[in-house]
Amino acid sequence: MIQMTDTHNDHLSFSAGQQQITIEDKVYSRAEMRAMEIDTSDYCFLTEAGDFHAQLLLKAEARDGMLRAFFRFEDGRKIITLIFWWQKRLGLWNIPVGKWLLLHYGLSSKGGVYLMDVEL
Repeated sequence: MIQMTDTHNDHLSFSAGQQQITIEDKVYSRAEMRAMEIDTSDYCFLTEAGDFHAQLLLKAEARDGMLRAFFRFEDGRKIITLIFWWQKRLGLWNIPVGKWLLLHYGLSSKGGVYLMDVEL
């Protein structure tokens, strides 16, 4: 499995044993993630609303035109966030991997947490 080991301003590196793989600035398909054995099992969904500084580590497609965004928060937490098709205005499809962002999460009417806004 590939685990995140190193970050730089211009790229992110993952390792699988002795092999180093550079994550490109693109939205990975599910097939690409499987083929590259990118392990995201240590990422979890955010359970609290608030403002958080985080680095965008990886972007991957999800079902129905959604995006999965993988972040490392300033405090070290690894968070996955689903971005729905109607949230394209947030710009995450176009924000380069490796960028540090200020993320604004809010509570939905059903009590869930969702990404409301993104600042570079």
